[in-house]
Amino acid sequence: MKKVSVKNRKIILDIALVLTIFILAAILLLNDSLFEFNGKLFNFLVQKRRSVEHTCKNVVIVCVDQQSLDEYYRKERQSWPWPRDFHAQLVRYLTECGAKAIVFDVIFSEQDIDRVNADAKPDKVFGEAIAESGRTFLVCQVYAVTDSLTFQSASFDEKAFLSDDGIFRGLRIRDHRFAAFPLPVLAEGTVGIGLSNIESDRDDIIRNYPLALKLNGRYIPSLGFAVSRNILGDKEINKRLGQASSIIKRVDSRGNLLLNWYGKGGVDGVFTYYSYRAVLQASIREERTGKPDTLSSHFRDKIVLVGSNAPGLLDLKATPFTSFAPYPGVEIHATAIENFLADDFISTVPPWIRILAMAAASILLFYGFKIFRNLRLLVALFLGFMIVEVFSSYFLILNNIWLPGVDIYLVSSLVFVGLVISGYVNETKEKRILRGHFERYVNDSVLSDILANPDAIDLKGRTIIATVMASDIADFTNISEKLHAYELVARLNDYFSEVSEALITNGAFINKYIGDAILSIYGAFGEEPEHRRKACRAALAAHEVINRKIEQARTEGRDPFLTRIGINTGEMTLGNIGSARKIEYTVIGDSVNSAFRLEGINKFYNTRILVSEFTKEGVEDEFEFRLIDSLLYKGKDMPVSIYELLGVKGNVNPEILRLRDEFEQALDFYRKREFQEAGSIFARLHEEGDGASGVMRMRCDHFLSEPPPPEWDGVWKMLRK
Repeated sequence: MKKVSVKNRKIILDIALVLTIFILAAILLLNDSLFEFNGKLFNFLVQKRRSVEHTCKNVVIVCVDQQSLDEYYRKERQSWPWPRDFHAQLVRYLTECGAKAIVFDVIFSEQDIDRVNADAKPDKVFGEAIAESGRTFLVCQVYAVTDSLTFQSASFDEKAFLSDDGIFRGLRIRDHRFAAFPLPVLAEGTVGIGLSNIESDRDDIIRNYPLALKLNGRYIPSLGFAVSRNILGDKEINKRLGQASSIIKRVDSRGNLLLNWYGKGGVDGVFTYYSYRAVLQASIREERTGKPDTLSSHFRDKIVLVGSNAPGLLDLKATPFTSFAPYPGVEIHATAIENFLADDFISTVPPWIRILAMAAASILLFYGFKIFRNLRLLVALFLGFMIVEVFSSYFLILNNIWLPGVDIYLVSSLVFVGLVISGYVNETKEKRILRGHFERYVNDSVLSDILANPDAIDLKGRTIIATVMASDIADFTNISEKLHAYELVARLNDYFSEVSEALITNGAFINKYIGDAILSIYGAFGEEPEHRRKACRAALAAHEVINRKIEQARTEGRDPFLTRIGINTGEMTLGNIGSARKIEYTVIGDSVNSAFRLEGINKFYNTRILVSEFTKEGVEDEFEFRLIDSLLYKGKDMPVSIYELLGVKGNVNPEILRLRDEFEQALDFYRKREFQEAGSIFARLHEEGDGASGVMRMRCDHFLSEPPPPEWDGVWKMLRK
């Protein structure tokens, strides 16, 4: 057998090296392992592409902005969600203005609460306005798993479904089991219903837009697809969904379209925004004067989307342009509609073409190394390759084609580095051996340290029975937006210092500060049988500090830090939780989650300190409590009684105790289904200033008009965590 020369052996080894790198890179590509890096590249390219922003003219947005929310609450005491009468007025006005389509990115799956007249039918008024307009679209939402929503099969839901006329053939569209549809009285008059669902990519950035999703095997179009299909017609929309070519596809295997982003979001972005309140006021002025308002011409032949950009309504999304400005979710639907109408979605280069490009780059670099022996020339060759690859990606994105090029950059870089290292190693065998010994030594040393000290990173935990307190500042987001950063930090530090001192003095272990929230534990160390009492004492002590600081803030003309507290007792896990690089000594478990639930529930009942029945148990001899309600948390099987902590026995105002007794008497009537008697007491207590009674009065009114089922046991089911 002929012996292979040293030179040929080096060539064979280099070929094997390049082939190995190529195969590994191809595996990474097929597994989409470099998705996050390709996502960042996509963000960078579309941002550069839109350095001179595009102006979108087909779609305008009527925005439920923070100013509208604040003005309606300040002047009319109307908090979100607003009465459906507002939306009815808006639909009528936009219809008269000649809007091409009126699209609500708001799910109206629950009945409106009449705020003035028990005989009024705000949902019916809104539904009539929708039907009369003949151009209004509503949204629904689908869920894979949920305990609170069920699939609705009423006939009006049929408007949401599409027949598979071929456009979905071969697509792996995700199926869902549950959905929230608009109320029948609203849905009956709509032109169509579309999905509000938009899923983010693995890195939590939204880049794609679903063509449709399935609900129990049937297709529901996305909101943008439903609106565009209605405007363009089935034939034209199907044609546009046909691919840019037989090779480069627009719709991926999961039925997603890659959005062609036009620029930054928000009021200073690419879409024209109109404040909801300003538009409604314009409609009122037009009704009073009988003359067209100046705004009316702005909506003619426009697709008007109604949505929110207020931070408190939680509809701000992460997109490639989020770094420039917050991106409202409604603007994602607007972008999709513009893409449909302009026929300019971005097509994606398929994986097999990228693999061919990787192979070509590997071969060219390999031959370049064999031709050029000078290191500077090799570096210049490599840099030339990288520049060509980057500019190719940019040129393609300019033409609405997305080439996920990180895989190609990676294989080029690894081939270059591999061949440089191979050449360097081949120069001296001694250096290669020395390098090999050194690398083995370092790796073995690190491994030996880990094996020799297995307890160096302690990730073990222990189960304890303890009490957890969660506190949070009410409306902190709005307060923080009014303050300079240094003033906000100074006020928070002052607040945390005094409140924490009150907690610590009463036996708290301050576990962490989460934004404006405090998590404290009682009974974390050893046997502490009095942890319930300590938690209640600490809450009352903190409440005194908070009340003093509230009065001080109001005297100084500043927004006070109104604080809500939730306390729960139960089993939880305590230990070092995290990773080898960063760990935190903390608690986890359902009992901890319940404390945070109680803190949030204060807002619903207009209370300040709520405790669970598990905390109240055994401390009734020292503290006064008021039974508020029995709740069934979302996802739970057993109800929990919740109580308001009123104070220490003997130190509570008799008027408060009198109110407590009457409230609990009314609650007893309520549980016996005697809603008339209960509602009468709750109404009187509410007039005396008790917020929780107001909530229960409304509930009694609801049950008087819509009695609960016979098996109702007085437990209120929470639909949100």
